[in-house]
Amino acid sequence: MAKPSAICFVVFSLLLGGCTKAVRIIDPDPAAKTQPLAPILSFTVKFAPLFAPGSFRAELDGQDVTQQFMPAAAAGGTSKMNMPDNPGAFTGGTAVNVGGGARSLGAVGSLPPNLGPVTPGEGGRGAPGGGGSPGGGSSSARPGFPNQTVFTHTLHVSAQCYGMICETTDDLVFLPIQLAGLPPGLNVRIGDTALLSVQTDRVLSKGFLVNVRPLTPSVSLEGQQTGHAVIVAVPTSGVSAPIHVTGKVSANLSLILEARGVQTGSVTGTVNP
Repeated sequence: MAKPSAICFVVFSLLLGGCTKAVRIIDPDPAAKTQPLAPILSFTVKFAPLFAPGSFRAELDGQDVTQQFMPAAAAGGTSKMNMPDNPGAFTGGTAVNVGGGARSLGAVGSLPPNLGPVTPGEGGRGAPGGGGSPGGGSSSARPGFPNQTVFTHTLHVSAQCYGMICETTDDLVFLPIQLAGLPPGLNVRIGDTALLSVQTDRVLSKGFLVNVRPLTPSVSLEGQQTGHAVIVAVPTSGVSAPIHVTGKVSANLSLILEARGVQTGSVTGTVNP
């Protein structure tokens, strides 16, 4: 049996350390600049050896997702949340910039420091070693990507330790891959066909599939019936092959661009007589 003095020494050492977290987000890796070059498909957290059972809570953009982490939280263990297996993973979020001129992720003053600037030619990666500060920096996104609102998202986790003082929260603010259409606006006449590509705001480490879904019956995609979606591959270059969009009815047009683990995008325009 350990002597009380030895136990006190261990506890005192832990208290002096001041760096123990009851729960930590370990994937996506916060140290790896949270502007991912591939879709975010899951989150993983790790619990401290002295984690207090029943104290774990998790929120994604303010929504309680605690029950989605499996297996159940346990001292010294890990738990994982998989993103839903559907194309619309990230919608909404916190707007950090409204396009107009050169797109600057730091210009609004609300971009968290851990994200850093997006640098042209770096495939959307943060600058090495660091991050811009809120309100500073004027690095724009990958050349050719449309000016548009950029959205960040936040995973917030919390827990308590048993029998010791420790840090109780951890946060990950991340900028998922953003989708847009090229061109960003479409104007087509009834019976005519325009070409549209899906593009990302950064060069990718791995390509993925995007579901392009009409919200209006004014157009058909790739010769299909109006309202039918098509799936296109976005390669590592970040720009898909062209999609044929044919005008059918004189009205506004709206397309949704969606894929698991990325920010949902849209394309709007008009079908003219």
